Amino acid sequence: MFCPQCGAKADTRARYCVNCGSPLPAGEAQTLADEATSLGSEIVTSNGSINSGTLDSSGSPEVTTSGHDGGGTTPPRANVSAVGLFFQTLPYVFLRIIAYLAFALVLLVFLGLMGAVGLLTARFFQSAGLPLAVVGLIAFMGAWALAVLAQRYVLYLVRIAHVAVITEVVTKGRLPEGTNQVAYGKEKVLKHFGSASALFVVDQLVAGTVRQVLNWLTQAAGCLANIPGLGLIIGILRRILNLAATYIDEAVMSYILRREDENVYQAACDGVVLYAQSWRQLLGTATWCVLIVTCIWVVSFLLILFPLLGVAKGLTPEPGLQALYGFVGLLAAFVLANVIKWALIDPIATVGMVLTYNRAIQGQVPSHDLRATINSVSGRFRELVHKATSTPPGDSGPPVSG
Repeated sequence: MFCPQCGAKADTRARYCVNCGSPLPAGEAQTLADEATSLGSEIVTSNGSINSGTLDSSGSPEVTTSGHDGGGTTPPRANVSAVGLFFQTLPYVFLRIIAYLAFALVLLVFLGLMGAVGLLTARFFQSAGLPLAVVGLIAFMGAWALAVLAQRYVLYLVRIAHVAVITEVVTKGRLPEGTNQVAYGKEKVLKHFGSASALFVVDQLVAGTVRQVLNWLTQAAGCLANIPGLGLIIGILRRILNLAATYIDEAVMSYILRREDENVYQAACDGVVLYAQSWRQLLGTATWCVLIVTCIWVVSFLLILFPLLGVAKGLTPEPGLQALYGFVGLLAAFVLANVIKWALIDPIATVGMVLTYNRAIQGQVPSHDLRATINSVSGRFRELVHKATSTPPGDSGPPVSG
């Protein structure tokens, strides 16, 4: 099969061209068939009979489209508020707090051990600067490696599982009766992604695509920067969107989790396009998220840093050791400030952004023209499209094991 727009060869299962992003005839036909199958399954009950109350006056089954927007997903409930949603998902908020506190404890123990190594090094080398600098570098690199490992295999899973629970409450009003939130979120994530490693790959592709789309959006507005007064506004807008990118990533992941039977890479493509269509509606929520998160992080960092610097200065009169302990205190303050942000503030920002995103895209269908434009400006988006066309339908990653 070949693309009617650019002539490039395309996979027979593909819905969109990898080269130009245009819809493919075979893909459109498959989409229509999938939608027809979905509607048919809503009419017939599990025992094969037609549901009562679904016959019109002529005796034919009545097909209703309520509960499905243009993207074929359940629209968000109008009565769900960000505050109410936050309290409804408190079990996951507490789980995030526990996970990040455990992460912080491990890092602080590591930094404490490095401080002890620094003390021994100073005694052995008589406070020579180079050995202490090497210890400080090892402390920084070790803390960074621990953070990367924790994010890839534990913290991402907790975050996106929380997003799965938020998405379920946003779209259906509540979780099924007797549901354990923690188990439910984990089950939803593994159902869609297969493993934590597959989740990490999809999340990184989505994150990279969102940032490239943000750069494209802000560059498109850059031509107005020469107008007096608008340059500063555009600069602030660019900064807000870049800082809010993390929460936008999670909003797009919530869209993937809404698409029950779709290839996750294809759902990710659609979710990014819908974000680009709706970024103006998300700007207000993104601004508040950035302001709140930044203010709380700065205050937390300073409140933790100054006492630690005082302790470092009081531990020893030697300038070299004071510098080393001060550096370790700086790392500890940075870690603890981020833990406070990740555990307490990010859940609030996530709830607000996911709710706003799902409401903003309600009733919208991904634009083919915008998809083609994003395909031309974002290499990460082209990776998503390639994975969407090369992954068989219903296969989203490695099988679940263990």
